[in-house]
Amino acid sequence: MENQNSGKITIVIIGTILLLIIVFYNSGMTYGTQKDDSIIDDNTVITTSIEYLDGTETVQRSDGKDLTSTPNGSTKSSSTANVATMGELNALKKATEYLNVMHFSKKGLKEQLLFGKFTESEAEYAVTKLDIDWKLQAVGKAQDYLNSMSFSKQELKEQLEFEGFTSDEAKYAVDAVYK
Repeated sequence: MENQNSGKITIVIIGTILLLIIVFYNSGMTYGTQKDDSIIDDNTVITTSIEYLDGTETVQRSDGKDLTSTPNGSTKSSSTANVATMGELNALKKATEYLNVMHFSKKGLKEQLLFGKFTESEAEYAVTKLDIDWKLQAVGKAQDYLNSMSFSKQELKEQLEFEGFTSDEAKYAVDAVYK
């Protein structure tokens, strides 16, 4: 009995040691892309992307200038348009967080971002960059309303429009929930 228990303990100890070795070994390795964001000031963000698989390293700046180095040491400079500022990226992240919790119209989401003290351009960037079907957001909002209270079709459409949905989005939603 004692040999059987000591054998199990030995296996557990060896397994734990192997697991720790694997974790420590992998914690220092990056297999694909590594990203690091550094802020120079409120308007300039440098994003470094290191592609270890092909040996390139690209430094992107929000001012539109890129510097790419290759494994042989040569560098080339290029210009890119519209690399996001930290404020724009944060607005986009916050917009996504809001949409994970509740349904919004494009207008309503932008107003919520503005209420959260994002600038007009940051809020506009966020709602423009999102890949959202606003008609489906309207359907979700309509269903939310119907789950909590009763509405006539017309009243529900007007409520959705009040929330910032377009007339087409509101009509689509009402038609969808009243099938």
